[in-house]
Amino acid sequence: MVDKTFNGNGGSLTNGMNWTPPGVPTATDTAFMPSGSGILGGSDLNGATLNYGISAPSDTNAPALTLWDAKLDLDVYGFGGQAITAEDNSTLNIDFSNAAPPGGLAVDIAPYDTLNGTVGAVADHTLVVLGQSSVYNHTGSTDLEAGGTAILDTNTLGIGDWTLEFMSQLEVAGGFDQTVTSHGGFLNLETPTLFTGQVSMSSAEPTPVAPDVLLDNLVATGAKYNGQTLSILWGSQVIDRIHISDPDSFKVFQTSSGVNIWARDPTDPTINQGTFLLKT
Repeated sequence: MVDKTFNGNGGSLTNGMNWTPPGVPTATDTAFMPSGSGILGGSDLNGATLNYGISAPSDTNAPALTLWDAKLDLDVYGFGGQAITAEDNSTLNIDFSNAAPPGGLAVDIAPYDTLNGTVGAVADHTLVVLGQSSVYNHTGSTDLEAGGTAILDTNTLGIGDWTLEFMSQLEVAGGFDQTVTSHGGFLNLETPTLFTGQVSMSSAEPTPVAPDVLLDNLVATGAKYNGQTLSILWGSQVIDRIHISDPDSFKVFQTSSGVNIWARDPTDPTINQGTFLLKT
């Protein structure tokens, strides 16, 4: 096993001369990219995991990486690096276990392209995936722990699912067809009519400071719940539907920010839940 550090600036990660000591890492090596910019094209870096990021907030030369038809296991190291650009149906599996709070990672998917991959547990960090005309094929299970945030400004598809622990947050802007299980977290659907997944909530969780679900900017006059489908109404017209599976109970309110869904009432009397629409 050898520690190897990328020293190229704009060069290829598959060029052995861009590493110190020379040679492309293998699966038994420990690979670091603490600075510079690089491209990984048509390769899986010999199965090596890339530790990507700066070791201190004062470091000014954070790394930048472009993936092109690549497959990479990436460990967000320290305080992370610049946004990763993903092109040509690449695969990126992300691990935050060695990230320093409040470090994070942004991934920018090329227009009309697809990024595949998984994300490990996220705690006190932020994951941002961008690409409004693109697709994020998220597979596996991602646990957003306390303080963890994921912002998905793209179309998130695939067989993956998300668990929201207390004081975590998932913001979605775009198509989304995955399962979200909330244990006191906050799901913000900025484009609620594009949500085709399902939500599971429990009232036996810590006292909330925010609703479990916000249907952002949606204006309604009523709601009804039947067969695990919550229908949001404007008069008699259904303007949105959301699949809520196996809830103990929940309440629906209208506020200036949109339609709020609460699995339990806050104990803080200063929290204004809004105009009551429905209680199951």
